[in-house]
Amino acid sequence: MDTRQGRDAVVEFRPDCPLCGSSPCVFHCRDECTEARTLRRIVEVGRPMVLGQYLYHAGSPFAALYTVRAGTVKTCAVTEDGEERVIGFSFPGDIVGLDAIGGSTYLTDACVLETASVGVIPFARLQPLLSEVPALQHRLLQAMSRQIAAEHEMRLALLKRTAEERFAVGLMSLSERFAGRGLSPTALRLAMSQAELGSYLGLAPETVSRLFRRFREQGWLDGTGRECELLDIGAIRAVARRQRGVPSGSSGDEALRAVGAGRSGGGS
Repeated sequence: MDTRQGRDAVVEFRPDCPLCGSSPCVFHCRDECTEARTLRRIVEVGRPMVLGQYLYHAGSPFAALYTVRAGTVKTCAVTEDGEERVIGFSFPGDIVGLDAIGGSTYLTDACVLETASVGVIPFARLQPLLSEVPALQHRLLQAMSRQIAAEHEMRLALLKRTAEERFAVGLMSLSERFAGRGLSPTALRLAMSQAELGSYLGLAPETVSRLFRRFREQGWLDGTGRECELLDIGAIRAVARRQRGVPSGSSGDEALRAVGAGRSGGGS
């Protein structure tokens, strides 16, 4: 499938899961398992959402979880000085809104970065099903655990890193998440802007622009950001794993691999 479509097209990554519309399934259900049949009764899928449309805002009442079927969703928070800080990006197979389950309101904003298809799971309808099907509750807890672990590993992977290393970690995380959805790990179609990617990695927009240019000059990638081809993924991976005081093959490598395997770079 051609992943280099315009931002106005809904891009389906792989054949739809009959439950959530994405692969891998957000709850890791088999096609006809009890959990899938149960959840199918309450998942609501409306018209495609468009660039700039919000699923919810920080502080709004918690009412539902959202499954990303196609497209990209960013979660972000606004600092006290009014600056937007990107918390994570959610792709098909991710659940958005999990961090609000423990309270009464959403903790972040969730905004669509391109035309997207999203499934809505009303929490008022989900709660009784969790009691009815204990295995479903177990899968939900697993999904929450994976999200927490992925966010923790991403913070660890970025800790005390240079700008170049942070940028490489970000590219490798995206590459591995795309590969997990059946896409090429080297041909990246990115819905986020350089400013949004920089916010997520803790880098200024001009720094991200400079690093794209530097990696192009070194022959490691090609493209301007939206359409990015990783030409030497081995070199980029080496930079991402270049952590002072941590030899190759140790916990630093494990952290990077866990980031790529996480469901939500953060589906908050």
